[in-house]
Amino acid sequence: MHFSLLALLVSAATLVQSAPSVDGAASKFHRVAKRQYSNYTLKARNHVIHLANTGFNPVTIQIFKGEEVICNGSSAAAFTQRVLVMPSFGGESAVFLGSGENVPLSVSPSDPNDEFTIPAQDADYDLLVVFQFKDNSGSGFQNAVVNKQPTITDSDSAGDDIETTSEDSPDNDDNDTIFQVSTFLH
Repeated sequence: MHFSLLALLVSAATLVQSAPSVDGAASKFHRVAKRQYSNYTLKARNHVIHLANTGFNPVTIQIFKGEEVICNGSSAAAFTQRVLVMPSFGGESAVFLGSGENVPLSVSPSDPNDEFTIPAQDADYDLLVVFQFKDNSGSGFQNAVVNKQPTITDSDSAGDDIETTSEDSPDNDDNDTIFQVSTFLH
């Protein structure tokens, strides 16, 4: 199982290499209650979210030390959806898969709640989230488009719920994958 997960992550290596990183200047937004879009960066209560300039995929979310992260998602598409979640500190990564209307994405490593949890860390890190889909052409997984900037669906002193949606076809309904990253300050 770890070998196949490693193979998936290696296949996304070019995305990781081209993903924007969080620099020290971004830390000045820590604990600032400010929501605005600026240069493809969403500044929320705690988090700076970097979006790739091309189709906003991958999405990189800055996670602060002491925050537990819980990820989950659902599919609203006929094509198989895949989301790769990779913490920059080298910890365990996850792969979410699923298809169908309003179907929870299953996660590997397996979890009965279809969630991937990253325990609180002793240092800030980036969480890279890559959205992909597989159509019926036999070409394998390809990158989905993230047309809309992530939204903060809930934010308070305890954490943020950050929601991102992806698109896999020209219908542009922007809901083929609905993915949530929730942070909890400990």
